[in-house]
Amino acid sequence: FGGKVFGDNDRLSALVASKLDADLLILLTDVTAIFDGDPRSRPGARRIARVGPDQAELGGVEAGGPAGPASRGGMRSKIDAATIAARAGCHAVVASGREPGTLVAVLAGEDVGTWFEPRPRGGMDARRRWIAFAATPRGALHLDAGAVEAVVHRGASLLARGVVTVDGAFAGGEVVELRGPDGAVLGRGMAWCDAATAREWMAGRAPDHARSHHALVHRDQLALIR
Repeated sequence: FGGKVFGDNDRLSALVASKLDADLLILLTDVTAIFDGDPRSRPGARRIARVGPDQAELGGVEAGGPAGPASRGGMRSKIDAATIAARAGCHAVVASGREPGTLVAVLAGEDVGTWFEPRPRGGMDARRRWIAFAATPRGALHLDAGAVEAVVHRGASLLARGVVTVDGAFAGGEVVELRGPDGAVLGRGMAWCDAATAREWMAGRAPDHARSHHALVHRDQLALIR
């Protein structure tokens, strides 16, 4: 995974499942499922049984939890890991690690925990999954509306003229975030050049060696994550 050091077992398990093209990832935790609130402090919290590819069902989930004292990263970590796996075409289930028979129930297809529905395989290859989820971003490129339209809806490469601001001090070949006009992360990509060259290029001063490579981030090195 490109030399990245992981301190989060949930995320690591999702990346391994993605790399192996696994069919199912089961994430065990100290609550029975993902809820729209912490069931320990909100007795009326509702279990979310299924999360679709657009994750609309997670709209009411509290950003930070629930997270128990034995949890590392809490429920946010489980959601992030399940999302990585599901986007790679792997079924993911978040369920209780304390209730006997949980694994058997999940494998039997019973309605336990929270199931993340996978996206169809083929939408993101192994290299794009590494760019999207495993690599550490070293900077950010802020796109204008035209660049967002081209990259997100037309599958185009990112040209320097579509970049408004360059953040960070990245080198060529390092991964950067792609952000829209509202600041939201649209995806990640591998920058063709370093940050200083990118700033010159977006200002209209293209480097001589860019003539044969007109894209700041080529579409083959770009992964959309929204």
